[in-house]
Amino acid sequence: MATARDLRTRIIHSVGSSLIATALLAIGAPPIGAQADLGKALIGKWEGEVGGQGYRGRDRAWFLVIESVKEGAAEASFGPSLDRLVKTPVTLGHDGTAPTLSFSGGGTPWKLTLASDKVMTGTAVLPGTGSQREFPVRFNRAK
Repeated sequence: MATARDLRTRIIHSVGSSLIATALLAIGAPPIGAQADLGKALIGKWEGEVGGQGYRGRDRAWFLVIESVKEGAAEASFGPSLDRLVKTPVTLGHDGTAPTLSFSGGGTPWKLTLASDKVMTGTAVLPGTGSQREFPVRFNRAK
């Protein structure tokens, strides 16, 4: 038979575990099993375009091919055309509401957020623009 002290200890551990789980979800930590879902959402070919006034770079179109997703990282290739892709390590994160991707490609840092299963949006600071100005980018999942 459990003593009052045993019951109190079980309750404290149970409540503590629940509070930790709630805190992790509140700060945007992905739940268990989310890694497989993230891989499913990201793996594939993405076609991107640089927007914004003032961008005069020669490459408006960019391609990101995500081959695999591991905890906190993805293996990908990136470039201005499918025949000019370069292996590019991608760091994965979470902004509290959606998964994020950060990488350096084409001589510039890129920051993307997964907006839906078919769209990533973000920014890039592109070379040859005369300043360190961020330009909006949008990547659509290729068919």
